[in-house]
Amino acid sequence: MSQQRDVTRHNPYKAPVTGERNDPNIAKMWEEIRTQSPKFYQDIKRQEARVEAHRSTPNKVLDDPILMAELEALAQAARNKLYTNEYMLLGIEPGATKRDVKNAYRRQARKLHPDKGGDAEAFKQMYAAYRKLLTIVKE
Repeated sequence: MSQQRDVTRHNPYKAPVTGERNDPNIAKMWEEIRTQSPKFYQDIKRQEARVEAHRSTPNKVLDDPILMAELEALAQAARNKLYTNEYMLLGIEPGATKRDVKNAYRRQARKLHPDKGGDAEAFKQMYAAYRKLLTIVKE
């Protein structure tokens, strides 16, 4: 019967994975890098700090209510800019509430509805604008 060799003893790729902080070989490697090429070591540490800062940035944004309010205002302004034609078709200003949109739709529907003598195509465009605005407008 042949004896089994311990492959982990001579093959670092088959060695069990240990945590970097607890592994003396990795700690020794970092110490050598720090002493032999300090500039390279500083570059690596700076890059790690940048990565860590970017990793925590979304949490900082989500936790800050003032910043979230500003982001929401910017998003609303962008939506308003996208839907300027819809606002014009209904005859209201950007930033209107859902109630304003519904009231403007009813006013325009009385004028443009085909049963009231209005143009069917104009009514369809106005109704499409109304449906789009209802999806983006706040309460």
